[in-house]
Amino acid sequence: MPNISLIVRRGLIYVLPVLVIAGLFCVKARTAEAASGRRVGFSLESGATGVSLRALVPGLPAERAGLRGGDRLLEISGRVIRAETDYDQVAV
Repeated sequence: MPNISLIVRRGLIYVLPVLVIAGLFCVKARTAEAASGRRVGFSLESGATGVSLRALVPGLPAERAGLRGGDRLLEISGRVIRAETDYDQVAV
């Protein structure tokens, strides 16, 4: 009969690294999503009518392109933006 504690330890040896790597990947993906708005120079706000620009950073590309706080994002690269997740998929 197999030793249960040995099976549990072996399972942890294989499962724990996978969980750690998956967790790090999630953190990296989330950071990349947040960084995309900072590179362009704005922060987003989701509302009932869609996604709009909450604030712009002076001198960065969003402001230089003529965007203003409160502008609503309708479409980017041919993809309709209905939620922040839609923007994150296009921007990353």
